[in-house]
Amino acid sequence: MQTSKRLIAATILCAGAAAFGTEQTNFARSTFDLSEWTREAHTKPLNGTEGGLVLILNGNHPQTGGCLELRWFTPVPTTIYGIAFLDEATWDPAADGEILTVSIGMAAVQLDPNETTVQTGRFFIEQDGRYYSHLFRDGGLDSVEVFSANDIDATEFREVFFNSDQPSDPNSNPDFSENGAPMRFGFGQGFAFFDGLVNTNIKTGIDNFSLQITHEPAPGPICPGDFNNDGQINLADLNILLANFDSDVTAWTDGDATGDGSVDLADLNQILASFGTVCF
Repeated sequence: MQTSKRLIAATILCAGAAAFGTEQTNFARSTFDLSEWTREAHTKPLNGTEGGLVLILNGNHPQTGGCLELRWFTPVPTTIYGIAFLDEATWDPAADGEILTVSIGMAAVQLDPNETTVQTGRFFIEQDGRYYSHLFRDGGLDSVEVFSANDIDATEFREVFFNSDQPSDPNSNPDFSENGAPMRFGFGQGFAFFDGLVNTNIKTGIDNFSLQITHEPAPGPICPGDFNNDGQINLADLNILLANFDSDVTAWTDGDATGDGSVDLADLNQILASFGTVCF
């Protein structure tokens, strides 16, 4: 994951704050470029009936301009989930750090005033081909419903089984630990189409998507100080450090042997202490 795509700030140990040494990474969108999102549709049988169709439109709704429009339609009784994953909001715990909690939010906008469907808010994680959902709550009939939840851990997500009549599994959760597989984060809504609602278009918009991941610091390289990745710490690495001395650089590169993003005396001491090390 590119550092430029992440806003990282170390938290301070104080009342109500995350533990000292943890970090936070934020992803947020108030306007939507569709090229940044991967949109998916999933159906779930209702009373044993298979089938259904969802249309996820490829454009912002003309009434709002800022939200992402999702549209549902089905000719048979079924439940349909429409999910949009922000391509940037991906996380590899092994490379990016173990996730402790996530804080999430979104607004659901009723785009069709003729419909009286209840808005719902769901936050989705896809990990290793499995889908997990956090249901904020069922909303109301207001034109805009705001959903948010803070400091959610892995146990508060439930695995969702699409294309089957299995209920969500409360004992199957995403793996936020450093052993967990890479995961995608996104939002979605689900609608149940009973007999009286089939062949009906339902339109909704998602606005003000936000995700904050509280996590352990990303692990450093196996061999800090091997700036040219040749498997040893030697004169070539020392020359790289000296060429960038007293500069700000990307962590762990170009002379930064301590991972603090700057090249200074601490890095020189680290290189001298490990000079001659064979890394592999």
